[in-house]
Amino acid sequence: MAVDRDVLAQELRAARENRGISQQVAAERTGLSRTVIAQIELGNRPVSADELAKLAAVYGRAVADLLGQPAGEDDVLLMLLDLAPELAESKFKSNVGQFLALCREAMALESALGWSPRGSLPHYNVAAPRSTADAIEQGERIAAEERQRVGLGAVLPASKLSTSISWQGVRTFAVDLPENVSGIAVQHRSIRPAVLVNRRLGASARRFALAHEYAHVLLDRKVGVTKRKNADELVEKRADAFAGAFLLPALGLEQTLSALNKGLPSRKTHVVFSIAAADAARAEVRPAPGSQTVTYQDVATIARRFGVPYSAVAFRLLALGMISDTDAKDLVSDKRVGAARQNESLFASEPERSSSRNPSSVEPEEMLDLLAEVVHLAIEAYRRQVIKKDRVRSVAKLLDLRELSEAKLLELAEAAR
Repeated sequence: MAVDRDVLAQELRAARENRGISQQVAAERTGLSRTVIAQIELGNRPVSADELAKLAAVYGRAVADLLGQPAGEDDVLLMLLDLAPELAESKFKSNVGQFLALCREAMALESALGWSPRGSLPHYNVAAPRSTADAIEQGERIAAEERQRVGLGAVLPASKLSTSISWQGVRTFAVDLPENVSGIAVQHRSIRPAVLVNRRLGASARRFALAHEYAHVLLDRKVGVTKRKNADELVEKRADAFAGAFLLPALGLEQTLSALNKGLPSRKTHVVFSIAAADAARAEVRPAPGSQTVTYQDVATIARRFGVPYSAVAFRLLALGMISDTDAKDLVSDKRVGAARQNESLFASEPERSSSRNPSSVEPEEMLDLLAEVVHLAIEAYRRQVIKKDRVRSVAKLLDLRELSEAKLLELAEAAR
């Protein structure tokens, strides 16, 4: 396949800028000169296979993705393994493979039924962020626009986040992934937009990861892996800013703090105009000392209402100027976080899990929408005689649900006829 040098030059420059590194740093990490990097990005110089491999590794991109090559059945998986070699461990590779297989099965069934994909993603035309401030501004701005677009407005918590995202045409799923990987975004010509989050995370952390990966689908439209190693990249900071603003809208936080009798000014002046005196009377009111302090319990209450991690709330309040740096440091101290966890455990509907514990037998909500969609498509395809019994059985095997045997799915399919 011929590669357009100018297109590749643009891809390489965007990849470097998204990483938040200069041409000089890229040169040092690849062993190339800064002049060579500059000439490549200007399209004045061809790129050898070895140079491209080095650049892709530094920029955290798959070579095939940079080249825009068509993907075969296994290419997306190979790209993910290239980006995160830790996924090559058999259990993780199998889990990611199941996710991709489910997405492809859903696409195949939609095609067999002649259905159009549900949902249509908007195109947010944003340039690669040039600084951390730029990344945060873009993420927060697009989050506000996206909340309005999907009907959440400026206040409502994003309840059933996975379902909301699913109805925008982005398939969601959760499987066990390596501890250092929080999520995966797939936006590729061979597969419908989809996001995968680490099932080993607690429920609120998974929601944040899901919103983070949704930002990547909306703004980056690439195949990518989010892990600790790339957390400082500008596109990752932008996705974090999006997730924080999408899950914790400023007005919603203000209203929640107000309902908790917090967030009032340290002093408030009442002014009333007198027509008789042609003057104004003033009175100053101050809240009781300490009454406006935002405590760990307030943050835990907000976290529970919006379904996000405790620390995410503390830092979002800081970002919005609702608490001070000193308050934020206190709220995320070991003492406060420990107390918050005890508070959260009293009301958690799904146990917060760490990687050292066995996962709950209850399927997380991020898994259910894709599984339910595939079941629905399979039953409809069988009802319309687009697929046969053998295909229904293979779908049941792919779903691998304890409560849904091959016989049971056939029974449900027959019931729809």
